[in-house]
Parts: sequence; C-alpha cells; structure tokens
Amino acid sequence: MLRVISAIVLGILYDRNSPQKIDETSFLLFLAGFGHKTEIEFFFQYTQTSKPNLKTKMSSLKLITNAGDYRSFKAFIAAKYAGVNIDYDENEFVAGTTENTPEFKKISPLGKVPVLVTPQGPLLESNAIARFIARHAPAKGLMGGSFFEQAQIDSWVDWTANEIEVPACMVVYPIFGFLPANPKSMNKGKKDLVEALKVLENHLRSRSFMVGNTVTLADIVLTSALVYVVFERTRL
Repeated sequence: MLRVISAIVLGILYDRNSPQKIDETSFLLFLAGFGHKTEIEFFFQYTQTSKPNLKTKMSSLKLITNAGDYRSFKAFIAAKYAGVNIDYDENEFVAGTTENTPEFKKISPLGKVPVLVTPQGPLLESNAIARFIARHAPAKGLMGGSFFEQAQIDSWVDWTANEIEVPACMVVYPIFGFLPANPKSMNKGKKDLVEALKVLENHLRSRSFMVGNTVTLADIVLTSALVYVVFERTRL
C-alpha cells in the first residue's frame, strides 16, 4: 500500500513535465498528518492558500461542500493543476441544516454535496465536477492526450469509485462516527480494499502515473479517495 501511495502522490506533487510545482513539503506533511491540529483543517488550509490566484473565464465557479469531504478534494486539486479559480466558503454548508433548506434543494434535489455552481447552472457528482474542471485546460493533459488515454482515465476514475471509495467508506466512516460500527461490514471493506490495492500495486510497479507519463485526473481521483485511508491506517 505504501508503494502505491508513494507512486501516486509523488507523481502529483512533482510533475517533471510541467513547470508548475506544488509545495512538496506541505503536501507530504498533509499526508503524514504531522504538525497540524487535524488532517481536515490542514487540508483546507492547503487548498485555500495554494489555489492559483488567476483570473480566468471560469473565475465565477463556486464549490459548495461539507468541510473535509474527500470528494471535494478532486475538484480542488484538479483546479490547482488546471489554473482555475474556485470560490469556497467553509461556512456556507452546515451538515444537518443546509441540505434541508428549500434554497439548497433547488440546486441539489437530494441535498447532497459537493455541488459546483456555474453560470450555466449547478453540477452534481464529484467525478463529473472534476472532469468539467479538467476539460477546461486541455493543454495540461489532465484528461489524456488521445482518445485511448481519455478512455483509460475514465476507466480508472470509475474503477476507483467502485473498488476504492466503496470499501474505504465502509472502513473509515464508522471510525469517524458517520456510520454505526459493524465489524462484519468493516472486515468486508478491509478485505475488498486490500484486493483493490494489490491491483494498484501491480499496475504501478512499472510506472509513476496511472495513465501515461504525467498527472491525470485518474491520479487525482485515486489519491483523493485514499486520503483518509492513509490517515487512519493505524486504526484499520
């Protein structure tokens, strides 16, 4: 598992084919969970302080999300790479309250986050939001350099949703108190997660990135899904 995390995260931290660099020390501290009050607080400190201060045609975007939701990390990191501004107010969404208001139900009928508010209307589902952001900077290559690479990226994004996110939530959510502890379900989640990580381990033995030779949305989505697994690995 550590080899998997190292290969993916180091690829995202330091893309040798791009002049854009992310603060490697800060992000490694984020992954290790050292030197800050909580991992969630530090992640949002990181996303807010490191977002590019660029005025682009997408500067009117706003992400509404629950603080610390790993699904929103996909959009923040994709925006960092794409050079896109995303407005975010951590006080705008209050879990247990905001999702039940008529105003929020207008943009998210089921009351779920994240939601990306755009001039054309709201976008739902974290992977769709991340794809939308990535596609606005084709030169960055986040969606691949060919139709085949695009399909590979979509394949890994969908695979992550089914094979990583589902078992990871089964394991981590009870630790966070989001779900009641169910030893049978947690053990099933651990087993499925280990099998998925074996697939990643094998895939990354001969490469530094999930697809091609640079960071793509596949790396970003996968890393986001594994964030809390890394944080809580000693309790799993």
